[in-house]
Amino acid sequence: MLKETWLLQFLVAIEEASEYIKAITKAIRYGFTVKNINDLAEEIADLEITKEKIILHIVENEGIKDFEEQIAICKEKKIARLRRMIKHNEVMNGEKV
Repeated sequence: MLKETWLLQFLVAIEEASEYIKAITKAIRYGFTVKNINDLAEEIADLEITKEKIILHIVENEGIKDFEEQIAICKEKKIARLRRMIKHNEVMNGEKV
């Protein structure tokens, strides 16, 4: 069961994800200026720190010891799928593979 402090941390994660999305949107709308890139870097850092806190909670408090391994497996599958999609698009566009 989630304790109130961890429930709050999950809400912080939602807030950080929102700020990350806003930083991306601002960079797209107003250009990739030094300020917008710095803002984006800061939001990525905040999001990654929040992600690590959540992983730590799940591993230590929820007893799911292989959670980081589960994440790594998911990432590998998604990256492999992305590579296949890129290769397929290159073939379809007549580019060298």
